Amino acid sequence: MKILIDLDSLLYVALYRVISFKQIREFMQKGYTKEKIAEIIVLEADSRLGNLCLGFLDEVASLGHDFESGDVEYFMTSNIFSARKIISSTYKANRKSNKWVVALRQHISNSQQATISLEWEADDLIADRARELNYDCLVCSIDKDLNQIPGWKFDLYKEKTGEVNDYGKEITKYRGLHYISEEDANRLLWLQMLTGDAADNIKGVHGIGKVKAEKILTNRNPFIAVAKTYKEHFASKWREVFITNHRLLKIGIK
Repeated sequence: MKILIDLDSLLYVALYRVISFKQIREFMQKGYTKEKIAEIIVLEADSRLGNLCLGFLDEVASLGHDFESGDVEYFMTSNIFSARKIISSTYKANRKSNKWVVALRQHISNSQQATISLEWEADDLIADRARELNYDCLVCSIDKDLNQIPGWKFDLYKEKTGEVNDYGKEITKYRGLHYISEEDANRLLWLQMLTGDAADNIKGVHGIGKVKAEKILTNRNPFIAVAKTYKEHFASKWREVFITNHRLLKIGIK
């Protein structure tokens, strides 16, 4: 089985406190340039990223999913261009650029460790790859948007367990493995069409949250239910808003 890994959110995890201020001061005392310190930070984060991947791949293997090293594929957003920002200038306009994430992305891109696109995001590449594989794959990601892909998913979000280890440190564990039905995968897109996606600065229908959206979709054709709701709220502009939001929210290039 192919393992498709979304590196985007893991970049932030790999960079979190990767080097302390004390270490940076020590480097400066040794006469290291800013460029040299930046290189050390990026290389250390890249090493940590590799260890993160090995860690959860071991857990995937322990759950009975057999794979070989050649079955593991990595995907990443390049952030060079953005097809979605051409569609909507407000897309992800609420996000600030992180220079260290940009540097780590560039390092990974240069070393060709991941599949990237100049215009499309890791989500889109993974969605298309999963479709090519007829969904005979395991998607590994923190991103909820990848729940639009039916099949097996290993959720990389770590939750607190309420327990501590022998050193008094709180134990966390991955949300882990679960199966997403085709119906649930499709339903997520239509829920987002109604509620929007605050993380990506995509506006849905004003006044509609998750509970109301669920009610609108209950026992109804989701396409017709959402189209009718858009027509009621956006009047003559409803088709334009519907098409724009659908393209922004639906993952996949094709």
